[in-house]
Amino acid sequence: MSINKTVLNDTDLMIAFESRKSWLVNRKIVSSQTSTPKYLNNLINSESPYLLSHSLQPVDWIEWQPNFETDFQSGGKLVFISIGYSTCHWCHVMAEESFANTDIADILNQSYISIKVDREQWPLVDGRFKSALELLKGEAGWPLNVILTPDGKIVWIDSYLNKDKFTKVIQGLAKRWGKQPKAISSLASRVDAIVNPDPLPTSNPETNLLSKSDWRKLLPEQHQSVYQALLNEERLGEPRFFREVWQLGLLDEYLRTGNKAYLEAVENQLSEILLSPVFDAIDGGFHRYTVDSKWQTPHFEKMLYTQANMISLLARVYGITGKQHYRIAMEQTINWVEQWLKNDSGYSSAVSALSEGIEGKYYHFRDTQSDSGTVNLVGFKALTGVINDTQSGNNQNVLVSLDSLDSDWRKLPSYQELKKYRKQKVKPEIDEKVIVSWNSRYAIALIDAFEVTDKAEYLDNSTRLLELLWQGAIFDGKLYRIVFLGRASIPAQLEDFALFALAQFRLAFYQPWQGEEHGESISSGIETRAFGDGSAVTSGNWLLEKMIAHFDDSDGENLYSKISNLNTDGEQSSVYTSVYRALSLGSLYSQHPAYKQISSQLSKSHSPLLSELFKNYSFVGSVADGLVPVRLNHSIFAKGHGRIKAFNDGGIIRIEFDIEPGWHINANPVANKRFIPTQVSLVGIDGGFQSDKSIKVHYPQATEKQLFFYKTLLHLYEGRFEIQVEFPESRTSKGEYNRHILGIRLQACSESLCLLPENLVLLRN
Repeated sequence: MSINKTVLNDTDLMIAFESRKSWLVNRKIVSSQTSTPKYLNNLINSESPYLLSHSLQPVDWIEWQPNFETDFQSGGKLVFISIGYSTCHWCHVMAEESFANTDIADILNQSYISIKVDREQWPLVDGRFKSALELLKGEAGWPLNVILTPDGKIVWIDSYLNKDKFTKVIQGLAKRWGKQPKAISSLASRVDAIVNPDPLPTSNPETNLLSKSDWRKLLPEQHQSVYQALLNEERLGEPRFFREVWQLGLLDEYLRTGNKAYLEAVENQLSEILLSPVFDAIDGGFHRYTVDSKWQTPHFEKMLYTQANMISLLARVYGITGKQHYRIAMEQTINWVEQWLKNDSGYSSAVSALSEGIEGKYYHFRDTQSDSGTVNLVGFKALTGVINDTQSGNNQNVLVSLDSLDSDWRKLPSYQELKKYRKQKVKPEIDEKVIVSWNSRYAIALIDAFEVTDKAEYLDNSTRLLELLWQGAIFDGKLYRIVFLGRASIPAQLEDFALFALAQFRLAFYQPWQGEEHGESISSGIETRAFGDGSAVTSGNWLLEKMIAHFDDSDGENLYSKISNLNTDGEQSSVYTSVYRALSLGSLYSQHPAYKQISSQLSKSHSPLLSELFKNYSFVGSVADGLVPVRLNHSIFAKGHGRIKAFNDGGIIRIEFDIEPGWHINANPVANKRFIPTQVSLVGIDGGFQSDKSIKVHYPQATEKQLFFYKTLLHLYEGRFEIQVEFPESRTSKGEYNRHILGIRLQACSESLCLLPENLVLLRN
């Protein structure tokens, strides 16, 4: 599609305006009386609230198209690209100052092709230019503005500029391009040499593959490096993000090694976060980050992926420690997502920082109220002077945060008062677009929450969400990234395929085996529609096969080379890691050889440099999990043919086994000593990995069965059965029950083959 084909005529623009008018009126962008807007551009037909907010500007905007990767077809004009997102404060400032200005619009319309990009729709486009800005200027932010030559080379790139500075840039470059295009092209070539240098010669990757032994040597130092980085981050005095990837990796390593320093580092960080205003203890949910190093000044937007990541982290640490404040914060966050972000197609992507045009105004309180006196803050702390509300002239604006984590703050009278006061405020705007990858992360987070609480509604909500995505984001056999107002758009990115597939495979644990009736499994009984047999496994396989086919064959470049540079964690785990995790879990449910082949290549071909491993720590954690899996209370075994789930029933741990028909494990005791019995042992208590023989293990009655490879009867376990583990009562100094880490050794066989023995590690409170 060329740029000319992208531009709508006046009639089509008005048709699009009429179809979007109710949304624009609801957002107070236009009046209900408006019949013909003064300005109208091609963004009126977009599937993004951020782009729609620019659709009534005098700039002749068009939106990004996939073909722009190879040819802008700009007719010899310079190309201006502006990248932002709906909850970006400075994006809106620049929109009002510059893009609504007719003088600036005249320059852009005469001398440039102007392209507006929602970074959440096109993460790879955003990532490419963000990396360029970081390389050229040392840091990057949004809005991200770039001017390119017609052949796509960067001439100039920067973030926010005020109106006067921005005018000088676009006016000056337009004049120079008109008079001295060769000079501008020469400048662009020099910039391109910096941004896209010739690759350094490397040795043949086939001779430098990382083995499992290599990984085992690399992992301890990498965990220590991330641990130290987490401890030292406060000293930097810069904006801080939650670092969920780091914390989840350290929690898993604590379970593997018993190194309590890792658990303590995570708990200390989480305590700081939960006791700060970056955690919204009134409505629930987490602000995206803090602009200071002490967690005291939130950047007030709330992103769906932030909530998903924090729910998963809180579920993990609650499952390990059993401390109730983690569960309360997790439940509050889930409730907030359900109340604020749920829509007909899934869950909206974000909530703006702005309320009534003021950043953070919805979240601040004042010391007095005219209608009900002083706000009751018992159980909460007040932070003064955090909000800049210059419009009201009131300098008594405060944020509140929890004063203690010792009890359920939701039961405090002050909580109810603060919540009532909050309801009087004007809510921030919501970006209603549904992003498949972000929604998939939330579906996974709901499963994480279910697995440590056994609350069926979490599994039900995850199941329904995945069904909504399947119905809304797949059209004509293709997966799309965005669903907005019921319409799917933007080709799915790698992360969409991978995370959607990963969520399906996580859900598969709770679905019946093939051929069983729905409702017989350990799930809540909700049926999921998918291709073929209606199972989540089938859906996950379809997504992975589509991903491999699309990204492997679309231009002849194989999948590994496509993602080899997408190996950096940010606020979310890297695309590299998401693809690896989906393929690794998918290989347990499928015989598709490509899954294991590609995931193995990702593991073997990763750079062994500590700096590269550090920036892709989510992948480090995934490889560590592959070498020594640790699970809180559930596990897959026998290459997906068996499932285990543990429950605490009054001090007795019940380990439920569910084995696919046609498979079995050896009983305890076995009929013949040459076979390996199923055995449960205590690996450790609270990170202490000393054996404890005081437990009593109650094994079920075996099934006696003769198989073709052995002449006498064998003692086997098949189908669904339960092993009970009885502990002597043991409590910590705080009166909490110890967390017990169980080791399960088993060997699974089918009617025709036996798999290698497996050692599983399971933690249950």
